[in-house]
Amino acid sequence: MGCRSRPTGALTSTVNDPARFDEALLTGKLLPKAQPAEMTKAGPFTVDPTDPTKGYGLGLEKLTLCGVSMWGHTGAVLGTKTAAFTSAGGTRQLVPATDAGPDTWTADQISAWLAASRTILCVR
Repeated sequence: MGCRSRPTGALTSTVNDPARFDEALLTGKLLPKAQPAEMTKAGPFTVDPTDPTKGYGLGLEKLTLCGVSMWGHTGAVLGTKTAAFTSAGGTRQLVPATDAGPDTWTADQISAWLAASRTILCVR
């Protein structure tokens, strides 16, 4: 992971910051374990009808890579797009960030990002 500063609104952070936050949230270090467990119960709706591995809980998106469910969120502001996903046990994390504007990520670029993520995370 890189350590480059990223301006986001009035905040400056690195990709390590959302990774640390998600790890603390999903492993019970930030809240009692019952609360993250409730947050990761996917609702009765789909995020993407073409991809059944995606879901949405209480403020957290679900992404499944290599059979591992990862929870987190994506966002974009002021020319920066970031995503942060962590497995429930905190053993796997994925935090890509780009300086591209929110409207510049095309479906092809997102598909390429997911393909690269699968390649990186699924190596045994």
